[in-house]
Amino acid sequence: MPSSAPLYSIPIKDRPPHGSLLTGLLFALTFNTCIILTNLTQFILFPLSLHPATAPLYYRITKSSFGCATVLISQWFAPTSFVVTAGEGVEDSGTEWLERDSKGKVTGLKLAKRGIWISNHQTLADWLYLWSFAYFASHHGSILITLKSSLRKIPVIGWATRLYGFIFLARNWTADKVPFANQLKKVVRNLKRGGDDEKLALLVFPEGTLVTGNTRPKSLAFAEKSGVADLKHTLLPRSTGLFFALRNLAPSVPDLTLIDLTVAYPGTFNPPTSYPEDHYSLSIWFKQVPPPSIHVHVRQFSVAKDVPLGVLDGSDGTPEEKRVFEEWLRKRWEEKDQMMLQFAKEGSFAGGEKKGETAVLPVQLRCWWEYLECFSFFLPVIALVAAWYLLPALWAYGTAAGAEATVRPCCAAKASAAAAKLAAEKVASGKLEL
Repeated sequence: MPSSAPLYSIPIKDRPPHGSLLTGLLFALTFNTCIILTNLTQFILFPLSLHPATAPLYYRITKSSFGCATVLISQWFAPTSFVVTAGEGVEDSGTEWLERDSKGKVTGLKLAKRGIWISNHQTLADWLYLWSFAYFASHHGSILITLKSSLRKIPVIGWATRLYGFIFLARNWTADKVPFANQLKKVVRNLKRGGDDEKLALLVFPEGTLVTGNTRPKSLAFAEKSGVADLKHTLLPRSTGLFFALRNLAPSVPDLTLIDLTVAYPGTFNPPTSYPEDHYSLSIWFKQVPPPSIHVHVRQFSVAKDVPLGVLDGSDGTPEEKRVFEEWLRKRWEEKDQMMLQFAKEGSFAGGEKKGETAVLPVQLRCWWEYLECFSFFLPVIALVAAWYLLPALWAYGTAAGAEATVRPCCAAKASAAAAKLAAEKVASGKLEL
């Protein structure tokens, strides 16, 4: 490959030395500070999560802080932009899907208020970028992510994701079904507590894992076993968990929407030589090799009208209902694979399913106070400083009050003795008659 090729198009293992160590260390310091302050804020505000009236507020505050942090690290260490195109259910919804400022510049997205977000899974950076994407849709404080159950044991990050109420799955339906159902019930409770304005963005990766040289053969084997055609740029989706989630949420959330995201990174379409994960990892920020842009094609499906779930009678669905939904979902993934093929040829989703406006959103914070929010407004630091100065003062006050209460009877005795002595002196001088 020519030496003039951009670094992002070269697999990480083949890249020449690059990146600034100092900048990498600053990234690590900044990102870890955001994570630790957010986690400490979660612990400080944890009592709010225990009361039904304040639990939704607790989740919004703590998730919003980290959502802003995901934007900040790209803005400071790996600048990039979202290139967003709209497809079925978005551009033809009859309403403007873009937010604009007074000059007409696109500043955000108007997506459905309550939805399950599904996406193809390209790299380990997907969840960070999709959280940033949620920021532009004003969903960064309402996002829920399904994660591998093993991640909950990671110090700090694992604790934080548990306190966010994220959903952990062992990828074993027998073990996952009951805890998943309980988590979904909690989601419904929080939506009801938050009122009509409470949002939901439950992010699910139906493929279950990344598309890599190791997972492509497994997808092929699954396709052959199921008697269906395999895909090239994506993995065949698994429908069980998504079907279960939709059937459990739909009866309680009438406006529930299935938001379908197709994500692509430039310069990474070289299967079977390399896959997106071979090009993008934490080196995006640590080594400052971001994708020049992140392309996202958005479609929206009304769960009540467009998604075949069968009869919502409180059951898990019949085998026939599951089969129909599985075919519907696979059809959407076949469309994704075609969109990815188009992207590989043209470098864009524009001009495909829909030929409407393409929105370009630089990954940058939009308000000055959001820079403080990235660091949870330094609430843990303020609390620590306050404790450092106030606790000794309160201790001294308590000690003094206790001492005064102990000494007071003695003081009364001393006052009586002094009065008696004065009286005796007056008697001796003849100034006081007995």
